[in-house]
Amino acid sequence: MKLINSGAGSGKTTSLAEVILSRNSKSSVNTHIFVIAYSNYASSVIRTRLTTSKRKTQAQIHISTIHSFLWNFVIEPYYYLLFGTQFTEISSQILGGDQKFRASKLKQLREDHILHVSEFSRIAKKVIIGSKTACKREKAIRAIVLKHLALFVDSIYIDEAQDMDQNTAEIIEVLDSKGIFCYLVGDINQDLHARNGFKYLIKMHKSNSELKTENYRCPRTHVMLSNRYISYNQVSMSTTSGRLGYVLEKDTDVQLLLEEYSKGLIYINKSIRHFNVHSSNSSDSLKRMEYILRKYHTTVADYAESDSEVSKKWAFDIARWVWRSIESGTESQVVVQSLIKLLHQAYSRKLYAELYECINLLQKIKDSTGSMSSVPLCSIEAAKGSQSDRCLLIMSTDLFRVLIGESNKKNSTTNALYVALTRSIDQLLIILTREVTSHYSDRKIEKSMNQLGIFLCRK
Repeated sequence: MKLINSGAGSGKTTSLAEVILSRNSKSSVNTHIFVIAYSNYASSVIRTRLTTSKRKTQAQIHISTIHSFLWNFVIEPYYYLLFGTQFTEISSQILGGDQKFRASKLKQLREDHILHVSEFSRIAKKVIIGSKTACKREKAIRAIVLKHLALFVDSIYIDEAQDMDQNTAEIIEVLDSKGIFCYLVGDINQDLHARNGFKYLIKMHKSNSELKTENYRCPRTHVMLSNRYISYNQVSMSTTSGRLGYVLEKDTDVQLLLEEYSKGLIYINKSIRHFNVHSSNSSDSLKRMEYILRKYHTTVADYAESDSEVSKKWAFDIARWVWRSIESGTESQVVVQSLIKLLHQAYSRKLYAELYECINLLQKIKDSTGSMSSVPLCSIEAAKGSQSDRCLLIMSTDLFRVLIGESNKKNSTTNALYVALTRSIDQLLIILTREVTSHYSDRKIEKSMNQLGIFLCRK
């Protein structure tokens, strides 16, 4: 097992792709390598890095999300053998926050042979590890299952490993002990849900862990600030000092500021008043669309590479044009046809289907909410893995208290602040909302911010 705890801006995904390709070059044609990510977008990025490589592919490389891996290669083929029950469907319906209702609904789904995605890791753990009271028959079958997996799977590579839970971490431990090489890369400081699986593995396997402190993205002043909120010091590899500043919502034309930063990255920890975080579905759909646009855009001669800032900005602008077109009532088919022309592509079923899927999801979101903000605000969680020259962070009291040191307990809010402070390549501007100025005087805010090296910008 190899565990890489790598901070923000360290090039985790790029490095992971290189490691996989290196393993692949030494593997036989019958080898199966599994590459796992925690979102469809992350899977797409890894797939692009691997498929665009000029190195010859030896092994069979399978790229998927964690849910897809657990379902297709653990639960579906083996759960029935062990427990005599076959799940026939998967559900991702929203269960709500009431614990009794949630437990009751999950039980009802299981009785109907439907497995909810939130239970994948628990059910997969039953297959791989089982319970201490398991009967001899179950233990014997499990031994055969693990032997079969070890013969079939050469290695498992996991990106964004900080998002794994305890159950998944324990599954990885067992698979590694059976001879399946496991390579995990993540950042414990970007665990926004206190899942702690990656943290547990690092604690239990210190000799197999490596800490990478380089930050190739953020300017020096930004890294100095973000280091206050983690247990080690990152080192900025940037040659610039960067720009940091703040404004007060009550003294600012916020709409004008949002429009000014519309080509950058705008994010917030949670919805407050008129600052609405779009659902993870809409954020994922926009990211997915940007990825598709960059992929096809680069097939045209003389256009920039998909990972270049030029290509990313172009895709960002076009995706927001799509957003506004849907808001104005333009039909999905018309938007798709316009995009194909913008991409200078001949019509193909594959391209049409990929674009239409993203647009249709956004249309459904609009239909369900009745409106779409003219400037999409993504959550800090959705901003993970993203970067921009100019970033706008809308900050309420939860993050502000951590920022100025009033709350110094290490938790998911601290991690959210760390993620928020490490997205910018050059400029980071913080909007302190009316919630902040209603709790703190302008003088207190100015003194606290200046001590951090963040100064008021006159807008």
